[in-house]
Amino acid sequence: MDSPTDDNNPLPQSTLVCLQFIDEDTLDDLETLLRSDFKRRALLAQAFIHKSCHYALKNKVVIQSNEKLEHLGDKVVGLAVCAFMHMKYPDRNEHFYTQVMQRALSNEVLSMVGTAMELDRFLVTKLPNQVLSAKTTADLVEAVAGALFLDGGSEAVDRFLSQRLYPLVELIAAEKAGR
Repeated sequence: MDSPTDDNNPLPQSTLVCLQFIDEDTLDDLETLLRSDFKRRALLAQAFIHKSCHYALKNKVVIQSNEKLEHLGDKVVGLAVCAFMHMKYPDRNEHFYTQVMQRALSNEVLSMVGTAMELDRFLVTKLPNQVLSAKTTADLVEAVAGALFLDGGSEAVDRFLSQRLYPLVELIAAEKAGR
């Protein structure tokens, strides 16, 4: 599935303002880490703005957090993992897919991916001491997937997930197959 956005669909000011929270060098580092050159870097910045920084004034969002990207990313990661499994395990049944996906899409596993990639060190937050829960790190992985999808489509998401998540999916599948 291709990205639903294009250059004719400008980003809202509440997303563009996220560029003020993350400097250009950090964005460069993130693009290298994610193996993706963003055409719309504000989406990348937004993926790393924690909900503690979200700001609305009189029902108008001034600073957009990564929550909407996380919502999209949840679905994008699920679709990508399902497609990966259909290609990798074409002879397996739906029960096998369900078991593997339930584990692979858990906060625990997604948090492992985010931690292994050290994504959480880039998160802009107002939380004290930047103590992040597994859910916060898992949500960050999903937000990044959402931003990648909006900017570069499913190919960008696959490049990202192939680094850490798809190998874990294979391990989980091997474990389930061995039972």
